[in-house]
Amino acid sequence: MELLTKETSTGLKRAAIDALMSQDAPNASGVLFSFAHHMQTICDASNELNKGTEWKNTHPITIVFLDTLATLAGIGTRQTSLVMNAMTKVEAIQRGEAFE
Repeated sequence: MELLTKETSTGLKRAAIDALMSQDAPNASGVLFSFAHHMQTICDASNELNKGTEWKNTHPITIVFLDTLATLAGIGTRQTSLVMNAMTKVEAIQRGEAFE
């Protein structure tokens, strides 16, 4: 996360923490509001890194939040390799480590 501003890097760490905590959430509304809030940071990071829509849509934090929402709706699974890989990357972001 060296190419990001300190504010965006810190924001991604907070987003990672909330994404991981969302895994135990009991209702979709709280998860959705949190995800919407943190999506701005993902957009900021995308702009700073000159990335596009696909990068935002497939960001590990995005995947973890969307997996939680899908699970709460009864249509998701946390057993896919995509989701498990995203969770590993989100944990790395939380620790302040770069991912790719």
